[in-house]
Amino acid sequence: MDCTTYREKIDLLLLDALSPAESQALAEHVRACHDCRAEFQAASHLVSGLAALRPAPANQKERAESLAQRLRKELNATGTQAHRWTVTILQAAAAAAVVAIAVRTFYTPLANPTHDPHDPVAWSYGGVSGTKELVDNYPFVTKGGVLALEDEQDGRRVVCVERASGALRWRTPFTVAGALLCADDARAFAFRMSPDGMRELVALNARTGAPLWTAPSPHGTRRTPPSGLMITDDLVVWTEGPTVVAVHAENGTPAWSSSPGKRSPLSAPVLVDRALYVASDEGVFAMDSHDGHPLWQSMSDSRSSVRHLAFPPLVRSDGHRLVVAERRLVGTCAVRSHSLSDGTSHWQRQITAPVHALALDGDVYVRSTDITALTGDTGATSWSAKVGGCGTVAIAHGLLYAVEGRETPLVLALDPRNGKQTWKQRLASSCNGLVIVGDVGYFSSRDGSLYALNVTTEGSG
Repeated sequence: MDCTTYREKIDLLLLDALSPAESQALAEHVRACHDCRAEFQAASHLVSGLAALRPAPANQKERAESLAQRLRKELNATGTQAHRWTVTILQAAAAAAVVAIAVRTFYTPLANPTHDPHDPVAWSYGGVSGTKELVDNYPFVTKGGVLALEDEQDGRRVVCVERASGALRWRTPFTVAGALLCADDARAFAFRMSPDGMRELVALNARTGAPLWTAPSPHGTRRTPPSGLMITDDLVVWTEGPTVVAVHAENGTPAWSSSPGKRSPLSAPVLVDRALYVASDEGVFAMDSHDGHPLWQSMSDSRSSVRHLAFPPLVRSDGHRLVVAERRLVGTCAVRSHSLSDGTSHWQRQITAPVHALALDGDVYVRSTDITALTGDTGATSWSAKVGGCGTVAIAHGLLYAVEGRETPLVLALDPRNGKQTWKQRLASSCNGLVIVGDVGYFSSRDGSLYALNVTTEGSG
């Protein structure tokens, strides 16, 4: 086909009239053809206009506007102005309900073929969910791909995109429950609801997304969602309410379960060597990750204000100490440092609520209304920096990385010695923060995009 035929297909794309095979062929042509990229860039402007021209569901309108902005930036066709549209505005307006979906479906496998190495944004992928839950390691990065959750009309699906380009590798044909993902180079794991309404764990081939096995969750009807899905040796481990659950990663058969407290929901688990650590408002608990055998427990004083928290505590370790932070919506939250070997409490500090995130690297970094640095040995306050938002704090390249959401959305880097800002990039806000692997930080934003950001490139204000 020649370019004239392909440009006619762009019009058909706006009307959602292309088959998957035709959309794929069009994507491959646009990757290679400068003039057709310019034509498709003009389509992104039309998407923005349609979002305002005809009322649409809020999430669909936001997605259309977001996609249009990103298409203009990433396709970056220069010198050629699109001037031909066989689709009238009225026809396109009638198709507004499908345009956002059609453009996202087309754009999914399209990476930027002329990326400027000085631009910190390497690529972006549209339609991805942020999570309301405070989930670490989201999106989940493996050796070959980046796993995230993609919004569809019927729910969320797991998608895997190439780390280098953002091109789609696979997406699940089924929807998932919750916002938990984990993976190694061979397998990925997520939860979904079975036809009879029970929660189950599903294992996927990490290269293709094909299901390998499913296993019923021991407490699949419990309202408390699972937390902290993780792989440890040959097991997959998570918490559900007051119970820690472990199944064999090879086939999903039960390995062990343990309820170290009585009733309170447990935190996401933390693994250090062979020991697994969890906490609730009842105390802090250590167990053997291989069989769930208790190692020690440090119970909370029943008269302490630690009781009746809004959420399970946050638990983190840097291999030298275990730090537990209360999570409540008002008042103050206690942050405690414990010995990994026996649970002895070394220090406690009060932080203005709510505590959103913890990060450890010798010292302890607490994100609440600000980011506060505490010395690892004593818990004394070293500094506090005004950084609004709720995302996690990442530590890499000798810096702290966080997403500012107070006014102008920024990705920031701070000097861990004094909290001074050393780098910033205007981009988008997120409650998930960055997951940094090598020189690249990956994060899902509130604008519905998954971004790959080179954190060693000079930022811009």
